[in-house]
Amino acid sequence: TKIEQEYARNVRDNQEKLEFTPDELKGLPQSYIDGLKKNDKGNYLLGFEYPEYRPFMELADNDDARKRYQIAFTRRGGEKNLALLKQAMDLRYELAKLFGKANYAEWVLQKRMAKTPEAVNKFLADVHATVAPLEQKEVDTLRAFKAKTLNIPLEQATIERWSEAYWSEKLRKAEYQVDQE
Repeated sequence: TKIEQEYARNVRDNQEKLEFTPDELKGLPQSYIDGLKKNDKGNYLLGFEYPEYRPFMELADNDDARKRYQIAFTRRGGEKNLALLKQAMDLRYELAKLFGKANYAEWVLQKRMAKTPEAVNKFLADVHATVAPLEQKEVDTLRAFKAKTLNIPLEQATIERWSEAYWSEKLRKAEYQVDQE
């Protein structure tokens, strides 16, 4: 529990800021930009709170800037949290062994509805089999929209983790005239 709390605190209290140039903020509404802090070089500093992160990922036109922000966002907590994860995994494995179980999943599931890791894996495989084609259909729709918008061949229109929210928002605006601003 202490490790979990420290891990969450490292994510929550992360004071790191990423620096973005004014050009990297193109596509964002002025109301968003006005709320950001600047450094002495005239660049904008963004943290990892959702009110800063989500609009940037949905609206910033610069793909490289979105990629950089997304990677940094998923690494909040840094190296300290990697060490905590390792420590938690080791303790969970030790706990399972003390109770004669092969692994932590086997130990933790014994009193839950699923009972076994195999039951959980079967359930997840069933969910995946149902959801994967739907997800692929959504990705294909975004790819087709991106190809049409950029006037590029469909094969070149890839949707990456950092571009999914951006192209979803562009599609929402184009198809349904929905503008969050």
